[in-house]
Amino acid sequence: MKMESTENHSIPPFRAAFKYYKRRQPLPDFSTVIDFHTHPPGSSNPVKVSALQPNPVASAQQCRNVGLKPLTQWQCYTIEEFPGFVFIRNPFSNCGQRYWIKRCLRDFHAWPNNTNLRNHISLAVDENLWDISQYCSHYHAVKSNEITQNKKDLIDKLRWATLGYQYDWTTKEYYPNNKNDFPTDLAELSKLFAAAIGFHSYSPEAAIINYYKLDSTLSGHTDHSEFDLTAPLISVSFGQKAIFLLGSQTLSTTPVAMYIQSGDVCIMSAKSRLAYHAVPRIINEKNSCSYLLDRLLCECGKVIRNFDRPCCEYCPMDNKQTFDNSNNNDLVTKDQPMGSSGSDTANVKSNIINSIPKSSYLNQDDMQALWMSFHKYLQGGRINMNVRQVLQTNGTFPVKTSSVP
Repeated sequence: MKMESTENHSIPPFRAAFKYYKRRQPLPDFSTVIDFHTHPPGSSNPVKVSALQPNPVASAQQCRNVGLKPLTQWQCYTIEEFPGFVFIRNPFSNCGQRYWIKRCLRDFHAWPNNTNLRNHISLAVDENLWDISQYCSHYHAVKSNEITQNKKDLIDKLRWATLGYQYDWTTKEYYPNNKNDFPTDLAELSKLFAAAIGFHSYSPEAAIINYYKLDSTLSGHTDHSEFDLTAPLISVSFGQKAIFLLGSQTLSTTPVAMYIQSGDVCIMSAKSRLAYHAVPRIINEKNSCSYLLDRLLCECGKVIRNFDRPCCEYCPMDNKQTFDNSNNNDLVTKDQPMGSSGSDTANVKSNIINSIPKSSYLNQDDMQALWMSFHKYLQGGRINMNVRQVLQTNGTFPVKTSSVP
């Protein structure tokens, strides 16, 4: 980052970097922003980027169950100056991305999960923000004249939804009696990511789904409300490209800047678990996620009938026990995130699918219209799924947070 000498030196380096990359005029110099989608990544930045081989903790089928490519196809990186930080370059299949985008835009903000809109609007329990939004009013079953314009616009005012233990934005704490069921599919996805980098006992218990518009930013902060600060933070992004700043545990460190694109995963653990981080800028790219528009097919080549699963129904690839290593025994550990046997894998997959709100089968034209509605939303912003473990393994809440105040 090349900052002019006229910068205010009284501003801590992290905040100065945030201000620099946020500014609109003149545009900042992006030449030293790490792009993990180039080869080799980080070549224009003085920080040292190294490739990381993920642990072989799941079969190709187990990865497919949660919308991921086989582990052998993952591209993972670390940054020497920021130990504990792992960047995974879009490990999702196209089907997988569509599936998780649908989960974020239609399911994760639904009742009983809390959102920033909950205290400001009146919706019926069976009324869904996405189904009544302007984005899908051209194909949903509800007559458009039954939906007010105010309700159609609500989805654009959505900024966050909380899953599992409900984060209290006023007290900055979690409480044992303020909890909803954590989504099974998101739990399995998170456990697989954690196990792949060595956290085999990871227990996802809370998540914040952030919805950003193009002019949104996320100021520098640390995530320190959880009671287990050794478990990693797992962050998954979809939609428009953004600049992510990663610093140290103080604002006095100049952060490293990197691009985050749709499907990218950032994991913060060890010394980076309590590091300051921020998103000073979202970059509007007209062709962002355009590859997800191409032929709404499963990776096996079959037509997708809905987005309720990260592959087509009865996908023939599900029956292929193709492991990521010739030594299958290395893939099975007592703490691995998914079952190692065929029956265990089937049970996990069944649990995931049964936990998801179902939609009816759609013809190809309706499927294209549905995806276009998601795509239109993504052209105006990005989504971030941020997952964390709240309690220590087998731990309990401290007495002082025994109930909601």
